[in-house]
Amino acid sequence: MLPIHTRGSTYYENYNLARNNLGVYSNFNITAQYNFNINRQTLSNGLRNLLLQNPIFTVNYFKGDKSEAAKNLFDYTVKPSQTISFDDIVEYVPLDHPFNAENLQEINLRRFELSINKPIWKLLVHEFKDQQYLTFLCDHTIFDGNGACFFHDDLLKELSKLKDNTQLEELDTIFDYEDDLHLLHALPETTLKLTSLYNLKYFFFNWVILSEILPKFITNFVWKNVYDVDFDTYKVFTHKRVDIKSKICYRIINLSQDETKSIMTSLRSEKLTFTPYLLGIISEQLRVKVFPYISEEEKIISASIVVDGRRYYPELHQQLKYNFAVSDARVFVPPLLKLKEVIERSSKIIKDAVTSRNGFQMVNMINYINIWDFIQKRFGKYDRATFEISNLGYKKFQTSDGSEITNLIFSQDVGLSGHFVFSVVGTPAGGINIVLCNLEETEELKNASTYNKVMDEFVQALKASLIESIDTL
Repeated sequence: MLPIHTRGSTYYENYNLARNNLGVYSNFNITAQYNFNINRQTLSNGLRNLLLQNPIFTVNYFKGDKSEAAKNLFDYTVKPSQTISFDDIVEYVPLDHPFNAENLQEINLRRFELSINKPIWKLLVHEFKDQQYLTFLCDHTIFDGNGACFFHDDLLKELSKLKDNTQLEELDTIFDYEDDLHLLHALPETTLKLTSLYNLKYFFFNWVILSEILPKFITNFVWKNVYDVDFDTYKVFTHKRVDIKSKICYRIINLSQDETKSIMTSLRSEKLTFTPYLLGIISEQLRVKVFPYISEEEKIISASIVVDGRRYYPELHQQLKYNFAVSDARVFVPPLLKLKEVIERSSKIIKDAVTSRNGFQMVNMINYINIWDFIQKRFGKYDRATFEISNLGYKKFQTSDGSEITNLIFSQDVGLSGHFVFSVVGTPAGGINIVLCNLEETEELKNASTYNKVMDEFVQALKASLIESIDTL
């Protein structure tokens, strides 16, 4: 019996399919530097091995006749492309400078087409002198941030086996479904079939429904007690209405190996972790450096923190590696709190969210809405979080022969999430990279005294505060 290579789309994939069709979100991407140069022969053979072992990299979403947005019907089949050439999935990009934020801006303009015989990902090989930067960019429908990191981990393992083989020939065709059918592994089961991660509890479902129909003063009272925030006195920060055509701007903040070590050592001594610390510093510096140019009123900050659900199922690491397994936790930060208070507050909220899994249950509520209407009704509204943090953690990708990924940069589109999005990943050699993307509405702000862009001054202050404030905790 042959392995199964097709399936229908899940409800969380349907949400991302709708985002794709409506032009809401382009792609997210992970750029890696390897400690050896990779030629076309090694890369083409390494990619072929990776695809045969992980058929999720061969698929696209093929639309059927029953799909109808008005009726919220999704008739998509996930199945392999018939053939995949090297040029379908690899593009060489010559640079006249080291890889930087301008490249991230260009990458963000790329989108993937559905229902065609090509995968919904690509590998860009940026080359500057003797340096290579390999960017894996993909549609969010099928991958999440850690899945994209695992791509580089698995590719490193394949390339390390092949890099010294001088007899390899460059492959023009990476994959042919008919010829490779007997070699291709089965598509993994979805997260929904493998786990109870997104299961919805009766009490949570009823509360979400009630919160939509109860008078606002009642729900405000409940949320005030849940989040310990005075929503009556202070408004949540928002700037301009949701406009998906807004230009996205990027900056890369690097904390060196030594700076990272110093920060993490101090945080561990205080029994704190990096994400709440980053949240506290961002909140502090936004209030000082950015908010005064937008509003004179004190505001509540709304922060969305991405949570990875793989933590609950370590025994399913291989099966969940290239599955969707994320949700978010919402942290509200009222004005006038000290940094340590913000950090401790957000630490507790994130831990509670991880324990309750409420964010994952909320994902399940997609089943009870018209996805197309839900997305489109957000257009033109003040409906963004203040900022989002997506922290992929500290990645140590290396093989026994000394092959290693020395640096990672994680970047993404803003979509409908926050006015500011912070994408974070770290490596032993490269330290921590924080990519900030912000909308054009804040990019245009300037300091009348210095004539500098407000966002440039914010980034400088953010990095300095990350390094210096650790001694004040």
